Amino acid sequence: MEQFRQIGEVVGSLKALMVFQNNILNQRQCCLLVDMLTSGYKTIAQQMKHNLRFEERNSKWKIIEHPLKELLRVFKEGETYIKQCLETKDWWAKAIVLYQNADCVEFHIHNLLAFFPIRNGRTNIGLRPRGDAEEEYLVSQDFCNRLDSVWEDDRWFLLKKIKDKKSSGCLTSKRDRRLADVLLKYLNCSETLMDDVLLPSATLVNSKDYQVRRRLGNGSQYKEIQWLDEEKKECHLVMELMNRDLSSYIKEICGPRKRIPFTLPVAVDLMLQIARGMEYLHSKKIYHGELNPSNILIKARNISTEGYLHAKVSGFGLSSSISSLTPRTPTGQNGQLPFIWYAPEVLAEQERFGEGENSKYTEKSDVYSFGMICFELLTGKVPFEDTHLQGDKMSRNIRAGERPLFPFHSPKYITNLTKKCWHIDPGQRPSFSSICRILRYTKRFLVMNPEYSQPDAPMPPVDFSDLEAGMLRSIPSVVNSKLLSVSQIPFHMFVYRVMEREKANTSQRENYESGSEGASTCGEEIILADDPLASPTERRSLPSPEIMIRKLTLSKRSLEMKTSKQPGTPKGRSVRPPHTPRTMRMNSESQLMTMSPRTRRTSGHLSDSELS
Repeated sequence: MEQFRQIGEVVGSLKALMVFQNNILNQRQCCLLVDMLTSGYKTIAQQMKHNLRFEERNSKWKIIEHPLKELLRVFKEGETYIKQCLETKDWWAKAIVLYQNADCVEFHIHNLLAFFPIRNGRTNIGLRPRGDAEEEYLVSQDFCNRLDSVWEDDRWFLLKKIKDKKSSGCLTSKRDRRLADVLLKYLNCSETLMDDVLLPSATLVNSKDYQVRRRLGNGSQYKEIQWLDEEKKECHLVMELMNRDLSSYIKEICGPRKRIPFTLPVAVDLMLQIARGMEYLHSKKIYHGELNPSNILIKARNISTEGYLHAKVSGFGLSSSISSLTPRTPTGQNGQLPFIWYAPEVLAEQERFGEGENSKYTEKSDVYSFGMICFELLTGKVPFEDTHLQGDKMSRNIRAGERPLFPFHSPKYITNLTKKCWHIDPGQRPSFSSICRILRYTKRFLVMNPEYSQPDAPMPPVDFSDLEAGMLRSIPSVVNSKLLSVSQIPFHMFVYRVMEREKANTSQRENYESGSEGASTCGEEIILADDPLASPTERRSLPSPEIMIRKLTLSKRSLEMKTSKQPGTPKGRSVRPPHTPRTMRMNSESQLMTMSPRTRRTSGHLSDSELS
């Protein structure tokens, strides 16, 4: 109850803040975020009203405390973002940052859509069958339309603001007038052209011949970036200010005892952020080539007290220039051997042709490097740091298939994905789009089942990589699709959920058909028992009662035939199979079944009178 009350407070705070929405440069994006958070809160309230009782808040409500706690974090992060957008200081700096920034949709709304199904165990909010009320679904058609248009709307809004400032004569300084001219020029450019232009350094630093050097690292990789005037035709990137790189952070918090740096939910969240960054780069046909923890920049989230971090991928596009300008040394940044992050095929190419332009950097080589980063996130250890081999011998072993060893207590459902990423055959490695879907669903699973975050946790009933493989077979268009809108996230979550139930149901049916005494007598029970808060629309998609009763009657008859042959059984009577606990663990979703009067009958086994 406390978490739900705090979510309501955040929604109220957002409504109060939006009274001053005219001060926000990315006003349309922020309004969309607030509307979606408000819609999410209303949907939660409606589901709780229909399925929970207030007098049971100190007992049966406890199973939803952890999901609501995680959802509260998403709401608070959205509130912090709105407050930052309302700040009135450095108007021009904010304009430069926001005119190309899409964090509102790609981070905050993404997290809402990825977490929101958790609040009631349903993912149908992304699917709106024809004729259903839109209020039942978080991603209505209106929200989908706004998701596709808010970024362009805000660019037009910023363009109008700058024109108004210029025409009103309030631009008194030469610098402000130059910034206005530059932003007007780029905001008027087409989207295609905008991908190829950068702001001139002379405007950003307010001097034609200003030069500044900023140290970015140590060792031989890259020491500095030099900003020069535009006549020298040198480009630069102005990136978000971050605190440090991931490698230094892990080294600092792990200490000499090499303790595990992150809880499992935090590690999975970081893995997802890195994978999403790489998914975006690959959608632009940009391959990193130097993906390692030193090129992952991080900073703490403002409101997080549980170790959650904001991560950004950096260093992409520098591999060829670094190789040609600086000689390699045996160790890279932080004293690590650089080749431990390279895929075997890259090491083979480097041995054959030498380091440089001929290195075989591909999408799959980046996936291999990502797998090594995951190993360090999960263990706190640099890959291969425990091995006695060094230099060329280690490189040969990597090409031969040697990989780091996970501790015995590592969660198998995460380590299995990591091992797929560093598979010796590049064709067997998943794409970053697949990795993102798997990790997104893993986050959902951990929030619904926090006990799986503990060491030595058992495997989930279904391997999430198998769900991804099934999705790629069922929906071939997903394989070759470009970077999808975040509005597609609920649909992908829904497909995963359907396939998870199908696999669980198939496994249950196989156990029953093989004569397992512990198998349930109800073949369709799992589908119903796992949907405690399913909407009437979803229930209509399940098999009709007549079909279910017919199947159950046949199952009962087959049991009677088997049991009638047992010695000591009177003729004409059937022996009901002994009641055993379900082979599948009841998670927090199915435990909610007993709270809803409408769904109470579907929980558990049907009685003999209901079967006849």
